[in-house]
Amino acid sequence: MKIDFTQKLYKFNGEPLVEIRVNEKGEQKTADKDLTLLSAAVIALLETYPDERNLPVKEKLERGELASKVFNSDADGLDLNAEEIALIKKLIGKCFGVLIVWQTNFLLENKPPKIKPKPKAE
Repeated sequence: MKIDFTQKLYKFNGEPLVEIRVNEKGEQKTADKDLTLLSAAVIALLETYPDERNLPVKEKLERGELASKVFNSDADGLDLNAEEIALIKKLIGKCFGVLIVWQTNFLLENKPPKIKPKPKAE
């Protein structure tokens, strides 16, 4: 299935969610970048989870390859198989809260987004 990972994620009021970065001191900083399905997928694929401390190297390499493919995709979409999509869904579910999991699930199934962007002021 072809997925457009450039799609943005939104708050319920239609404003874009923004990326949050954590610096070396553990402080959260807002990035000057909207959160997209691409960002969420790559972050989730590259994270190490407490229940996966002994994840085999082969699986880590596969996740790295998939993260690279997603990162280098464009608005034309990336063709992924059902297993790859299921893995991304599972890892986004481990990594993020409800709002992001809920939105990305629809986007990864090529369903219309549940939250529409806020119209720009004229």
